[in-house]
Amino acid sequence: ANDLMYTDGTTATLPGFVGPSGDDKELWRITTYKGRLYFLTTTDASMYYADHDSISGALTKYDLSLLFTLGGKPWYIGPFSMSGGDITQNYLAAISEQGEVILFSGAYPGFTEWDIVGKYYMAAPVGRQSFFNWGTDIVVITYDGLVSLRDIVNAPQSEYVFLSDNIASAFKTEVLASVAAGYSNYTQGVVYPKGQYLIINFFGSGGAGT
Repeated sequence: ANDLMYTDGTTATLPGFVGPSGDDKELWRITTYKGRLYFLTTTDASMYYADHDSISGALTKYDLSLLFTLGGKPWYIGPFSMSGGDITQNYLAAISEQGEVILFSGAYPGFTEWDIVGKYYMAAPVGRQSFFNWGTDIVVITYDGLVSLRDIVNAPQSEYVFLSDNIASAFKTEVLASVAAGYSNYTQGVVYPKGQYLIINFFGSGGAGT
């Protein structure tokens, strides 16, 4: 229900984007990729992107609904890197609420060399905030456990390992409690580098718990 804002460190200002229906209140999950801002929308399975190095003007729609074979809306978009030898490849990752992953390469969707370079499948994410960065990797909180996107891409689909396997039973108990209490969209994770921890925060029927 709120407008997008940007700040120079002193004041907050409306960026002047024209959103999906003339109002940027429908936009959420902001990310950057190769000099452009990208957004998801609360109303459909599309992402919107701005002109290069721009914080104003009309946004361009890119429909993801026909690309997700399992259906559902995108819950995550963001940059993702993979290294092979001395070469690092940079992609834009889109992950659906069903756990379907699409990797795009190229400068932006209107670019002639924009292409889908991979499609992968994981367990479904718990909620809209169940994604966080671990270095250049993306960790996803799914119904079955914590998943590394790098592991999903590198391993055969039936062989990837959950990062939370050592606490699998307790993890699934917390997920089910959070979903039953209607708080699945508040499930979040963060990296604590000093202690080398991945910390997951659940909200369950008994209140908030980590």
